[in-house]
Amino acid sequence: MRGAFVAAALLAAACGAPPSGTGEAPLAVVGEQRLYARDFHRAFALRRIAHPGSLAPDAPGLREARERLLEELVTELLVREHARSVGIAVSDPELESAVEAVRAQYPPGLFEQTLVEAALPLADWKERLRSRLLLETVWRRELAEEEALDSEDLRAHYERHFRGKAAMVDSEEAWVRLREMLVADLRRKKREEAFSAWVEALRRKTPVWIDEARWEAIASGVEAAEAAGPTP
Repeated sequence: MRGAFVAAALLAAACGAPPSGTGEAPLAVVGEQRLYARDFHRAFALRRIAHPGSLAPDAPGLREARERLLEELVTELLVREHARSVGIAVSDPELESAVEAVRAQYPPGLFEQTLVEAALPLADWKERLRSRLLLETVWRRELAEEEALDSEDLRAHYERHFRGKAAMVDSEEAWVRLREMLVADLRRKKREEAFSAWVEALRRKTPVWIDEARWEAIASGVEAAEAAGPTP
């Protein structure tokens, strides 16, 4: 449960202002949105906590993992910039309601304990939750309308991903569940494709700047996570 909690917190990074008391230049800029190296290091450290072992310092594929995280964070900046430009925001009451909904899922005291163990201040977590809610709000307004699923698409998705599962179905109830899984999985795939296409359209009209020299140092592991946050 705790790993899932931290992973959910990573859906949004604390971006926008340079570290206190520094004149640090941003690592990435999208419109009025900023991502600083410290933000990236902290997010990567939290991801290590959420996935222990797979992102150890000597694990293979660390550069690819860093590149995937940067892509996620830049995508978030694109969505946040779009939200700013069209006036979409998450109010404080909406945020507090969501905070209480999350806290209610935990036994008394475990929510706060989990934050402490992740070395994640409550205020930081709230801002990350606000960003997550913002992404969901943008999604509902821009991409919520779902297309009807074509029977050919369903058949092709079944053949590619579900035929093997069908061999293990031994009751009508199980068939119903399998059909529900098929439809839900295809809808998820189509939503992801729609989101990717929408983000690409945003990229074409919104300049994305990355400090390539600084990023190369981070991606290659030359620049370490300098007091960036929690470590595994």
